Amino acid sequence: MNTRGNDENKKAIEALYKEYRDIIYLKIKSQCFSKKQEDIEDCISQTFFIALENGEELKVHPNPKAYLLKTAANVTRNFNHKYNKDLLKTKPIDDDIISPVSVEEQVDEKMTEEKIYRKNIYRNIMNGLTPEQRELYFLYFMEEKSSAEIASLMNEKSGTIRMRISRLRFSIINKMKDLLK
Repeated sequence: MNTRGNDENKKAIEALYKEYRDIIYLKIKSQCFSKKQEDIEDCISQTFFIALENGEELKVHPNPKAYLLKTAANVTRNFNHKYNKDLLKTKPIDDDIISPVSVEEQVDEKMTEEKIYRKNIYRNIMNGLTPEQRELYFLYFMEEKSSAEIASLMNEKSGTIRMRISRLRFSIINKMKDLLK
């Protein structure tokens, strides 16, 4: 085992940690379903631990910041997947009587689990949008205003609004693809 190489890797990771910790924190915080600080810190630690384990790969990577951000996104996605599973597993238990569950209740329970899962995905996507994108999303998709109406509200050209809607739609689709991997 080469301890000198490990020490060099640790020093390199420490330097990267000092340089990129804040941006990694913001990335994870914006994508993490749990808003608990300790969960976010765990994801940050895991990101830099993976970077330390893959020190040689990181050394030759042309853009260490991009490598760390991609690692952080993967760590957060894995955390969110586990978080959703754990959230769905926690069910209150009646200690007095456990009665048989009817088919209707099972369907209702499954629908509730699906609603929770969808709500978490929706929240994560909305948290990843800028305030301007959220406003545009609300006006176009929720209030069903036309691009011309939005343009007049925002004092913009209709073509500009149509382009922003197109970019917003593309951004949401990409975020959904990332979340559902």
